[in-house]
Parts: sequence; structure tokens; C-alpha cells
Amino acid sequence: MPARLGSLEAIRLMREAGFEPLDEYVNSSTPWRSRHIACGAIVAPRLSNLRNSKIGCQPCGVKLGSRTRSLDEETAVARLRKAGLEPLEPYVNSHEPWRCRHLACGREVTPVLNRLRTQGGCVYCAGCAPVTLEEAAADMRAAGYEPLEPYVNSHEPWRCRHLACGREVTATLNRIRSGTGCCWACGVAKRTATTRLAKTQAEARLRAAGYEPMADYPGSKMPWPAVHLACGQAGTPRLSDLGRRTGCRSCGIESRVAARRGDQAEAIARMREADLEPLEDYKSRNTPWMSIHLPCRQVVYPRLGGILAGQGGCRSCADKQSADRRRTDTELAVARMRDAGFLPLVAFQSTSRPWRSLHLACRQIVTPTLASIDGGQGGCVHCHPGGLDREAPAVVYVLAHPHHNAVKVGVTGNGTSRLAQFSAIGWDVVATLPFETGAQALTVETAVKRRLATELGLSHFLTAEVMGNLGGHTETFDSDRVSPSVLLAMAAAERSRVPVQRGHGKAKTTTVL
Repeated sequence: MPARLGSLEAIRLMREAGFEPLDEYVNSSTPWRSRHIACGAIVAPRLSNLRNSKIGCQPCGVKLGSRTRSLDEETAVARLRKAGLEPLEPYVNSHEPWRCRHLACGREVTPVLNRLRTQGGCVYCAGCAPVTLEEAAADMRAAGYEPLEPYVNSHEPWRCRHLACGREVTATLNRIRSGTGCCWACGVAKRTATTRLAKTQAEARLRAAGYEPMADYPGSKMPWPAVHLACGQAGTPRLSDLGRRTGCRSCGIESRVAARRGDQAEAIARMREADLEPLEDYKSRNTPWMSIHLPCRQVVYPRLGGILAGQGGCRSCADKQSADRRRTDTELAVARMRDAGFLPLVAFQSTSRPWRSLHLACRQIVTPTLASIDGGQGGCVHCHPGGLDREAPAVVYVLAHPHHNAVKVGVTGNGTSRLAQFSAIGWDVVATLPFETGAQALTVETAVKRRLATELGLSHFLTAEVMGNLGGHTETFDSDRVSPSVLLAMAAAERSRVPVQRGHGKAKTTTVL
């Protein structure tokens, strides 16, 4: 590893290289601010570069490189004259603009020698020279446009008036100079004129399609007032459309209707196969068709499309058949209730209607549905173990839901998770009133709901969908009509009428009012 240079030795080397140090020496690889004695420029060479025979002064290096790469003046002038240019000032270098005269057009230009091959020498002859306002306006007027605003450049839209048609357009000088017109309307008219049929040819084609023209020919794609000779209706067909469509709206609709209608005799036969006797003429598959349903002798209005799709055609008979399929035989229903331990007290109506019965096990009168019995439910609110235990301790609770603006009263057994489940979905527990039996709690809850209905005219507030799997929507009420405190007061008043054993005294309340 070479030994580190001392400051005096470093200063000596810098001066030998032609630099006068202006700062203290750090090391050989750190830029050292100095003055280049040859040109006077303040530079920051590295001593290590100077020891490797590098110049150290950027301005002097650029000049030296330029001199080594520059052409001599005689060769440069020869190249310039070969391109048709005569120099008007001495040659500097190949990348500086050189004032010359273009011999072909006589204009003074400033080309760059090393760009003559790619850019040419005269911007005017190449079409790249800046355009003056007078030149641009002259070109526009020569093309038939009168400028309406100052010129910006050759590719910016320029608001002008087309002198041929008087319309205001936005042209560009580049499009005008390239020979492209800038009036859309005149361009369309010009193209139409080149492809336009002669009047006699157009009228001959229209008459061959079954029309008599009522006006002069407007063009193949324009509506042409004419009379359709087949139906006598006036219309506006387009000559270009007549090869692939009739052109007459009335006849087109009639033909499509006829295609969908089908044969009347076949339609009547299909209706009779479905025990339907038509009472009017057939119109279409989707039109109600007045008929008599032969089995029940009722007048009905089925659609042939529905009959073909397998529908019966008579709503009354369909409803009766559906009810018959769902109906359970009375004797079978009574047998199923007896098997479940219930004695029906009224006639059977349907599986979903409450059926007043005597529960033989507890001798209580209840109203289960046959569907609930078939579904495995106990059917007796007094005995079924899955419900509230009427003999065990229970509570009446009052809840509030700020988001739904609702209150709720309900009953649950001690130690259940029902209140926690309600809390999980946003209900606040306002208070719980303890009772020694579930039967007492049910009595109070029923009395409170009865008072809400009779005194305040309230019915349940939330829907079953809002309450979800927890249920209890019939016990919810609008908190704008009855506040949590009023609901709690009602429950407490009804509770005072029920005997309470010692140890079940005070209500547990949480104030959220």
C-alpha cells in the first residue's frame, strides 16, 4: 500500500501540473479546489487524476477535444458548398450554427455542419421554416377559407369560414397544405355526388320494390316519401335498405305477426286438447283468448303460448288441484294429533292453522299446529322442555336498541344466554325483573303487551328478518311511542300484582335512557 502524501508534497505536485491550490489538502481522491494557471478557471481536480496524466480542467479539456475533432476550414467550406450553401462568416466548428446563403432560393439560413445529411441546409425549402401570419393567411385564402382569428401555428385548429358554403369550420394549415379539405359538410356532399344514382335510376329501383315516389330523390341513405302500392300506406323507405327489407312498416309488422300467429285451425285443436272451447277468433299466441273450460264450465282467458307450455288454462281448477295436493285427510290428521298426545276439540282446517286441543298429559288446552307436531315440536307450552320452564325461576327483561329506535320486553329463564345473544347484536339491557316461576314472568309479559295494545294502540315494530334467528319480533315496539323507562314502569306495575317470594325483590337495572 503506497504511503500517504504529505501536504507540502501534494502542493508541489499540483503546482507542477499547473494548478494553484485554494483549500487545504485532504487526500489524493478528494476534489481539491484550485485555480488553473493556464486559463484562470476555478476547478476541483483530484490529485490522483493529475498524477495519471489527466488534464484536470474541464473547460480546457472541452476545447482540446473540440480542436482534435474539428474539421479544418477548407474541408468544412467544401462540404457546405457541396450542399448548395455559401458561407457568410468564418467557420467555428461542426456543431455551431453557421450563417450561410442557400443558393437555390437566395434565403439566409444558419445550418449546422454535422446535421446537413439528416436535416438539410435550408429550412424554407424543406418546409420547416416558421410561417408568418401573412403567409398562413394567404395559403388559407388560396384554399377557399377566410381566417376568423389570429394564426398560432400550422398544427393548431384555426377558426375559419369556408367561402364555398359559408359554414364556420376549424381548419389546420398542415391539412390545407397537404391538400385535405377541412369542411366536413362539403366533403360529405362531394362524396355523395360521386356515388349518387341518377334520378331516373333511383325512381326505377323504387318502383321495382313496389313504391311510387312522392318527392324528389334525396339520396340512397335518406328517407324518401313514397306510397307502398301493396297496402296503400305512405312511408319513408331508404333506397339502400330495400334490398334486405320491405321498407313498409305496416306490412313488416303484419308479416311478423302472421309468422308468429300460426294456423287458426291448429290453434283451436290445441285448445280443445286442453279441454278449452274458444269463444272468439284466434289472434296470436300471447293474446288472451276467451274460452270455456269444459270441466268446470267457467269462462277463462288463457294464452295459447301458455297452453303449449303445459299450463292448464283455468286458475280456479289449478288452485283446487293445488289445495287437494296439500290437504290432509281429517281422519289422518286427528290420528296424528292423538298419537302425539292431544285430543282435538274443534274441526280440522289445515296443517298450518292453530288447532284447539287438550293436552292429555297435563290436561291443559293449547293451540298447536299439525305442521309443528309433525316437525317434532312438543305442541304444549306448559310441558315442552325446549321452551320456558314455567316452574323454574325466570326474569322479565326490558331491552333498547338505539340503531333500530326500538324497545323490547321478554321472558327468559335464569342462567340462560338469551340476554347475551341480544347484547351481541346491539341490544342494551335496561333492566331485569326476577320471578320465582316462569309462569309468573309470562303473566307479567302478557299483561304488559296487552296494555301497550289497548292503552297506546301499539303493535310490534320490527320484522322477523331484522331479529333473525333470535326471534321475538312481536315483542318489539317503537321507542318514540313508548320509552324504555315507561316500558319498565309498566312491567314493574304488573309485577306488583304477582306474589313474590323473599329473595326475589329488587330489579337489576342498567340506565341507558
